[in-house]
Amino acid sequence: MAIGEELYFYPYPFSFPVDFLVWKNKYDLLMKLQLIESFSTFSLEKKFPLKNFLNQFSVSNKDLTKIKKQLIELFSELKDSELIDDRICLDNDSDIDIKNCTPVMLSKNKYIYFWEKV
Repeated sequence: MAIGEELYFYPYPFSFPVDFLVWKNKYDLLMKLQLIESFSTFSLEKKFPLKNFLNQFSVSNKDLTKIKKQLIELFSELKDSELIDDRICLDNDSDIDIKNCTPVMLSKNKYIYFWEKV
């Protein structure tokens, strides 16, 4: 009962879209896990460690571009589910709409900042 009570009174419950329960490949799974970890911080401003995340893969530039596109799709999915705001911010302080984000934009940045919808 004590565990159930702690879960019931947990101050920060959230849920993700159903698509987060399945993955297409190992990169998709790792992206989703990293997004969940980034999302689970207490503040409304979230930070996705883009450069560290991408550096863990030894893949061709073509495959790296595919991974970046998948990441953009995941952010769009979170936006469509109304879990995050429409805008993200990159290291160079460029505040952009998620739908206008490109893999090239991601290449030049260390972090992606995004905001949870309240």
